[in-house]
Amino acid sequence: MKYENDFKFLIIVFTACLIIFVSLTKVLSYKKMSSVVETHELEKIEINQVEIYINNYGQYGQSPAHTSGCWWPKGSANAYIFGAGLWVAGVQGTDSIVVNGYNTEGWGDEFMPGPWEHNQDHLIDPQSHPEDRLYVSTVPEDFAIWPLVDSIGNKIVIGDQDTWCLFNSHEKTRQVLPDTVTLPLTVTRSTFAWNRGLLENMLFFEYIIENTDTASTDTIFDMYVGFGNDLDIGNATDDLVGLERLGGQWSLGYTLSLTQEAGWDALPPYYIGYRFLQGPVADDTIKVGQDPMNPDTIIQPGERIPLTAFKKFTISVEPGNDHERYLVMAGYDFTVTPPVYNPFGDSIDTDPSDKRMAMSSGPFILAPGEADTVVIVMMFSNGNTGGLLYLKQEADVAKRFYGLK
Repeated sequence: MKYENDFKFLIIVFTACLIIFVSLTKVLSYKKMSSVVETHELEKIEINQVEIYINNYGQYGQSPAHTSGCWWPKGSANAYIFGAGLWVAGVQGTDSIVVNGYNTEGWGDEFMPGPWEHNQDHLIDPQSHPEDRLYVSTVPEDFAIWPLVDSIGNKIVIGDQDTWCLFNSHEKTRQVLPDTVTLPLTVTRSTFAWNRGLLENMLFFEYIIENTDTASTDTIFDMYVGFGNDLDIGNATDDLVGLERLGGQWSLGYTLSLTQEAGWDALPPYYIGYRFLQGPVADDTIKVGQDPMNPDTIIQPGERIPLTAFKKFTISVEPGNDHERYLVMAGYDFTVTPPVYNPFGDSIDTDPSDKRMAMSSGPFILAPGEADTVVIVMMFSNGNTGGLLYLKQEADVAKRFYGLK
């Protein structure tokens, strides 16, 4: 397997100037248990200040009513996400394919809960495999059969509240039209939340992405992994996006609003940001930067790849098929013919509107049976906490807490 055991979080002690730990208060999740376990599951988690809906097939941040489903701080009704999810791109033969947990155009999603062997059962009866649900560590019924254990059977829980689920993209009929081709991937997603210090404003996501080609013959080339986000902060029509790179070291992208939101006690600016903490492993030498001939960073084979593209689009101009989504993840302007390589040209935004943003890392390769691990952290800030400066401080804390050098 391509990934290593070092992807798990390293619990370290911060200095007092970096983070002040507060006493832990355990709070059970919003999840309700019943006699029938829904396989296509959507639950709210809220152990810390991030109150968010998350499902068991790749999407997060959207409510059961298909409205905004992420609020910060918890209980405030200050909404930050309309919908978001994992995007994975790759090339098989002549097809450039993107499978997504949330399609920014039309709310679609292309993953199925559980392993690919269960897909046909799920299509007939969504409740056929209750074990394919979203597990939440603070729910007693889930913790009793917690799927992550060590070699002697001890349950592995990293944060104050973890979630775990497994989903796959093998089912062609699940793909959003007009694209009916897919990639043979199985994804294990874990989330980690802590209720202490700056960490109470963050949610960590870990994705283990495996090529589970059933014939064991199809290597996936030129892969990119990232996230397609429709991050609506309050009123969706006045959002901007931005990026902090610093030569590839930061990999911090965000959506912000500069306008006072009606009914919000907090002052602007309002931020929701993402930072890549661990990208995929490079198979070849990769030049990361605005100009491939004069790159900011050279990534050698075997090294982790940082953020390699940050793209924005809007409700009226966004990628509508796999080819256009692939171009976005590879760092190209898909609206130009021929497409122009411009991976960080959207870093500065001055035109408020209903924005989407995509962040991605690659390219890399997965042979059948190979897997790789990607970790990101989602963070929040506003004018009361310190705006962009506070978001950067959170990003620094997240990096130190994750244990990267």
